Amino acid sequence: AFGTYFWNFNGSAHLPDGRPNPLADARVRRALALMVDKRLIAEEVRGLGEPVARTLVPPGSIAGYASPEGLPCLSDCEDDEAREALIAQARGLLAEAGYPEPTDLPTIELEFNKDSGHDLVAQSIAKNWQETLGLSVRLAQKELTVFRDDLKEHNFMTARAGWYGDYPDPLTFLEINRT
Repeated sequence: AFGTYFWNFNGSAHLPDGRPNPLADARVRRALALMVDKRLIAEEVRGLGEPVARTLVPPGSIAGYASPEGLPCLSDCEDDEAREALIAQARGLLAEAGYPEPTDLPTIELEFNKDSGHDLVAQSIAKNWQETLGLSVRLAQKELTVFRDDLKEHNFMTARAGWYGDYPDPLTFLEINRT
């Protein structure tokens, strides 16, 4: 399909309840993104034969357009040494962002609707973040209409998402990021 499954990070300065939002710092978002085993999610959790997505525009989906390389992730690590180096990189980003101990980050909430196996993806991501960084993660399963309302109102910390292209141009994906 001409689509991509991804997770939104709320980049607002404050969370909906007024607390400072650690995800407002791009280094925190990058560190979390590095610590996701995308291959495991694509091949085993979702198991639909989808390629690993490193960028928003599906690779090879638009003639004449080459997506940027995107970020590495846990599934790119070929051995323990590479895995430890990537974890060290993520920890370094968190330290630069003011969290020398990743456990000092507030609980990260993953919000998703209850259908289509999104809970399994959220569990996989939570496990990655807990095992690699020691983070506290809370899963927030919502009924679809409540989930959609939360997205519209930016009432989330992280939330599952997806996009299917409307026309054969990168902008069909890239324009969803306008604020």
